[in-house]
Amino acid sequence: MSSELITTVISSAVVLGAGGLSIWGQLQAIRMNQKLQEGRQQKERITKNNDKVSAYVEPLIQAVHELQSRFYNILEQDFTRYLTNGTLRQKDYFIKHTTFVIMQYFAWAEILLREVQFINMYICDHERQGKSKAQIEHIHEFKKRTEEITKSFRTDQWHQSLMFFAGEQRALGELLIDFGDESFTCKGYATFLSDQSILQNPLTEALMADVQKLDTTLAQTHPRLVALQNSLIELLDHLDKDAIRIDRNERKKVTA
Repeated sequence: MSSELITTVISSAVVLGAGGLSIWGQLQAIRMNQKLQEGRQQKERITKNNDKVSAYVEPLIQAVHELQSRFYNILEQDFTRYLTNGTLRQKDYFIKHTTFVIMQYFAWAEILLREVQFINMYICDHERQGKSKAQIEHIHEFKKRTEEITKSFRTDQWHQSLMFFAGEQRALGELLIDFGDESFTCKGYATFLSDQSILQNPLTEALMADVQKLDTTLAQTHPRLVALQNSLIELLDHLDKDAIRIDRNERKKVTA
């Protein structure tokens, strides 16, 4: 083989080798860019999930507090006296506003249930990111607390007053939800009072009928109300454990 041919072969081999290295380097760069992009997307998803969950925490805390406070006043402050001795306006307020605060809690609970896929994604992302076990347990504990409240409403071990199945609780909540394209919110009391489609819904009417009879059924309904009020306090303690939003003096458990 001539020296010229050998030189040509060697040169070709060098070119091919360099080309191969160049392609390999490009593939590595592509893989690295993909990993970096996936990392950024994962961080953005975690941030978005954090924001989504946080956006519902404040109104949920208020809804939980309003409902436990109403049950506390009924059980400890003789609030049902307005049904017996109050004016027509006071009686109407007791019935409709008590109905509203119950449905308001159902609404925010339903909103969180509809966002559970984001919460689960949040949990998975935190697990993949090696976040603390406490952060993951916080979300699991939240779901456990809300399930306890659902059970206290739906159980038939007590008097039938204020007993609503899980599906009925969700349906009552849906009546107050404004469904946006990317987020949900709960209708206010003024809208509740003026929206006949809500007031005349059979489930709303059933709930109002139970509330209206509390002055005569309170003794029988007492165990359910106590269980609900206690479970709501436990949920409130979990969501606002440092009492930043709701003072501890305003979250007293009723004893059986």
